[in-house]
Amino acid sequence: MPDKGNIIIKGAKVNNLKNVSLEIPRNKFIVITGISGSGKSSLAFDTLFAEGQRRFAESLSSYARQFLGRMSKPDVEAVEGIPPAIAIEQKVNVKNPRSTVATTTEIYDYLRIIFARIGRTFSPVSGVEVKCHTVNDVMAYIMDSPEPSAIYLLADLDWDSREDKVEALLALKEEGYSRLFSETEGVLRIDDVIQKSENGDFPKGLLLMVDRIKLPAIKGGKPCLADGCEMPVNEWEDIRTRLHSSIETCFSKGNGTMYVQKNGAALTQFISRFEADGMTFREPDEYMQISSLEQLKETGKKFVNQIFAEEERTVPEGICSTVKTVLEFIHCNYKNQISLPDAAEAADVNPTYLSYLFKQEMQIGFSNYLQECRMKCAKELLRNTNCKIKDVASMAGFNDYHYFSKTFKKLNHCSPADYRKQQ
Repeated sequence: MPDKGNIIIKGAKVNNLKNVSLEIPRNKFIVITGISGSGKSSLAFDTLFAEGQRRFAESLSSYARQFLGRMSKPDVEAVEGIPPAIAIEQKVNVKNPRSTVATTTEIYDYLRIIFARIGRTFSPVSGVEVKCHTVNDVMAYIMDSPEPSAIYLLADLDWDSREDKVEALLALKEEGYSRLFSETEGVLRIDDVIQKSENGDFPKGLLLMVDRIKLPAIKGGKPCLADGCEMPVNEWEDIRTRLHSSIETCFSKGNGTMYVQKNGAALTQFISRFEADGMTFREPDEYMQISSLEQLKETGKKFVNQIFAEEERTVPEGICSTVKTVLEFIHCNYKNQISLPDAAEAADVNPTYLSYLFKQEMQIGFSNYLQECRMKCAKELLRNTNCKIKDVASMAGFNDYHYFSKTFKKLNHCSPADYRKQQ
């Protein structure tokens, strides 16, 4: 009895197949081998893939099917247990070495979305999950109060590291705030702290009291008054709105850090920044590659500006953002084996379009510009180091030493060794 979890083919007669019947295990890596003309491609592509694709197309609406074209049924008696299929041909469609099955089949974007939604970040120091607290997280903590509670909402002022303490207090007073909070001294009035500051005496670890409020017992998200009466709906909504607004203010005034004290207990910290153990992490999102590019642009910006200033070639004013991104990518990676498709992928544009756009904007082709960068690096290494010329070529991004020597001599009218002697 065949396993219902397998793919079953009965009577396949496509091309060279002569009434072939077989059972293929699912969720396994299956290899089909045989001599040329034995029907390997006929079985894999013209039978399995064709039927899987045809059945998937039939599950779509009639409107969607009109764009797919007609799909003929392969010459086979029956195919059972086949899921929707993806076929990758043996030929190389792209020259980009970073291409994968995911990018070739165009499911890479969907995989990024999946990992962004289900991905979790853990601190390498403590192993705890890194979370970015929101207003709703603070609200949930406050509302988890089966007994009446007194709530203090406090914003972090980064007090101990501030040098302009008096100016900061005066500014807070002008904004309408009147109270501070210290874990050791409790609630303090801003006027009293300013008055004591004349002697240079400041309490440690002061926090800004944004709001304080007394709440009834809360069960199931609803207030429970002591006398058994129900709180008017409008009054309860006003309290929730006030709490929501005060929490947002705490995060804003505290640069993403706030504290809640409930019934005089220890302070509970909430951080709206994605960080833990003193480290800031990047939140998972579907644009991870673009985020990495932004980080690359920031770290390489000073170096790029220095290169531009040193080169005889000037960057045209008003250059488009795509070419700027490519220039930064080149100057950060020209020592590696990069190519036009790599730069196009970094800038998220078509390689052919990038080739045209780069030449229009820079008045030089991409390959020639990349060669200029590598040649400039090689000259600096020849002038300032005693490395072997073959190592200089490799460090500058030339993977072919003979090509480097030939190109160097053509552009500089002397060999690399003669150039070094002249310096």
